[in-house]
This record gives sequence, structure tokens and C-alpha cells, in this order.
Amino acid sequence: MLYLLLENVTRTYIEMKFLLIRAGNQKTVEIQLTNPPLSHPPLGLLYLGAILEQEGHKVEVIDCYAEKITREKLEKYLQSSDAVGMSVLGDDYIASVGISKMIKEIDPEIPLIIGGPHCTFFKERALNDISYADVSVVGEGEHVILDLVRYLKGMEKLSNIHGIYYRDNGSIKSGKTLKVIDNLDNIPFPARHLVDKYEYGGFPFGYQLKKKVTSMITSRGCPFRCRFCARYSIFIDEWGFRTRSFENVVKEIQEIDDKYRSVWIVDDNFLADNKRAHKIFDKLLESGNDMDLLIEGARTDSIDRELYKKMKKAGVTFISYGIESGNQDILDFYNKGTTLNKIRETVKIAREMGFVL
Repeated sequence: MLYLLLENVTRTYIEMKFLLIRAGNQKTVEIQLTNPPLSHPPLGLLYLGAILEQEGHKVEVIDCYAEKITREKLEKYLQSSDAVGMSVLGDDYIASVGISKMIKEIDPEIPLIIGGPHCTFFKERALNDISYADVSVVGEGEHVILDLVRYLKGMEKLSNIHGIYYRDNGSIKSGKTLKVIDNLDNIPFPARHLVDKYEYGGFPFGYQLKKKVTSMITSRGCPFRCRFCARYSIFIDEWGFRTRSFENVVKEIQEIDDKYRSVWIVDDNFLADNKRAHKIFDKLLESGNDMDLLIEGARTDSIDRELYKKMKKAGVTFISYGIESGNQDILDFYNKGTTLNKIRETVKIAREMGFVL
């Protein structure tokens, strides 16, 4: 009995090595197509990396938007890896299939876990689409990955893990009901050092970002219900609009201020909570900020002249609005909840502030 107890304690603290991959938009694994500008690091993978490192595991990231991955390179990476995780988007689906096939050809026994939008939208089908993968994660992966670590150590059953689909004797089965993370402040900041070997910051319209470039997210989801939007809340009942506290957001910005010069804020709707936005920029003005801040997601009906003045002083240089249409009937049909006059007013004020649109 004592021997079994000691064995279980030892297994609990086994250090594992994870290889995390962003597939990139490649027609085949070995022939790189012209990719979209390389402006953002793989933030989702960096969150998983932070969670794993916090628990004492080792992590390496391959970003195929930044690095052409060949069979020889992949084989070298896999030699020191215990498991592989790969994010799957719609536009890198072909590359995801090609890379997963190559992974299993090199090492048929290595566990391959997939996640990301494709797996969330298509759930069970994702394992059919990427037939080489062993487990598919639906929704947020920060808590799920630690449960999968326990499974890989022989300490948990896949059927007990929330928010996954998995293979079992030729069939695809589901784990327990997905869980949504309520308190985003409890998630560690992304492990950005894992992509220090890459340079981000490409931009398609001639706007030059100050290097070094990173991204951050301060909320998940959106409180609005536009009919055209491919929102997770369509598929996940519990997926509501959740925000990090303004203190937590400011702390992250302050921690990266000495290393990065430009930061993409990639929320679905960063200005959905104007009171929180005021607090964030008040604190940044109080403490100081030397980085350019670029807001990737905002609605035109969130206009607030005083807030925009604070944003300008705090380093915001760019803001991207979801305007969608210049026809009021179309905006109404899709439940956009705004007017053409409001759009014009917002764009006018943003230009007065000198924001790049």
C-alpha cells in the first residue's frame, strides 16, 4: 500500500514536455503559401503554455505563420515531446490535416490534442475532419489542459473530463459537459517568451507598427446579439460576456511595457463596458505607458468623447470598428442595433483624435 501511495505521488509530479502548434495557412506542410500579414502571436497557445509552465511542465511553440515547418524540423521537435496540442482555424484546416498526418507518421503513439474555433463550432465532427487527432477540446482550454495532463499520467479518465471529444475503440465519444471560466483574473498572463524567436507586426494597409509587437485580450464574448456573428454563444449556452478586472488588465500592460512597443487588444468588443474602459485608461494615465495600443474590436455605438480623449493620451493609435454595412435596412435586419448617423458621428470623432481606422 505504501509503495502504491509513493508511486502515485511520484506520477503526480512527473514533468511533461508539450509541443504546441499553430498550423498556419499552408496548402501542404512543405509548401508555404502567401500568408496573411504576421501581426499577432498565437495568444490561445500562449495561455495554455502559461498554465502548463505554472504547473512545472515544459512547453515549446511552433508558429507555422512565422516558420516553414518541414518533416525534418517536426521530427526534431517531436523527439523531446510527450504530447502535441494544435489550434485549428477554418482557414488553416488543410495545413492542420497535413501536419497532424505527419506527426502520426513520425510518432504514431504521441497524443495529439486539437482545439480552437474549428473544434468549438464542429465539436464531434472535428475528429472526423482531422482523423489523426486523439482528443478535441471545445471552448476554453486553460482548465481542460490540466485535466488532460492528469489523463496522460494515468490519473484521470477521458470520460470524466469536461468539454472534450475523444476516440475510443473506433468511436468518437464525449466527456462531461463543457465548463466556462467565470473568473478570467485567475488565468495567468500568456507565456509570451515562448514566441520570442519570432517577429510579429506585419500589417496589410501600410500602417507601421512599432516593434516589438504582441497582443492581449481583456474580455471574452460580446453582450450583443448580431444575427450575422459566428459567436460561441450560439453553440455554448453558458458563453456570456466576461471581462477581466481593470486592475488585472493594467497589471498585464505594465508587466510588458518594458519589452513591447505595440500591443493589439483583440477583444470581440473591447469598449462594451465603458465604465471599465474609463478605469483602465485612468490608471494607465496615472502610471504611464510607453506602448502603442491598437484596439481590434469595437462598436460604433460605444462612442464617448471623454473616453476617446483618455485613450489618445494613454497611447491608443488604432481602432477597428465593426460597421458591416452602409444600409440602415441591412443593419436593422441583422440586429446590429446602431444607426448610420451614429456610425458617422463615431468615425468623425475617431478621426479628430487621430486614430488610424
